[in-house]
Amino acid sequence: MEMMKAVTSAGAAVALALGTVAVASPAEARPRTWTGQWSSYGDCQWGTSSKLRELKKVDRSAHTIARCIWIDNRYYKKKWVSHINYVKVG
Repeated sequence: MEMMKAVTSAGAAVALALGTVAVASPAEARPRTWTGQWSSYGDCQWGTSSKLRELKKVDRSAHTIARCIWIDNRYYKKKWVSHINYVKVG
């Protein structure tokens, strides 16, 4: 029961499902597990997924593939630098 209370937000649940440790926080505060620069939605293109809307793109500056996910009505870009390197998109 305590475990259920710890994971209260959809963002935390998704982050846990992706194998990361999420820190529940207000929408305006960036969780400690997220690092990197803010990015615009235009950096990403639609991919195919069902519930978790995953987006893929090629970052021309770093020449790396990034994945974008839709959590709590916001886009987040995951760079392949670190498994906890999340960047808010849009």
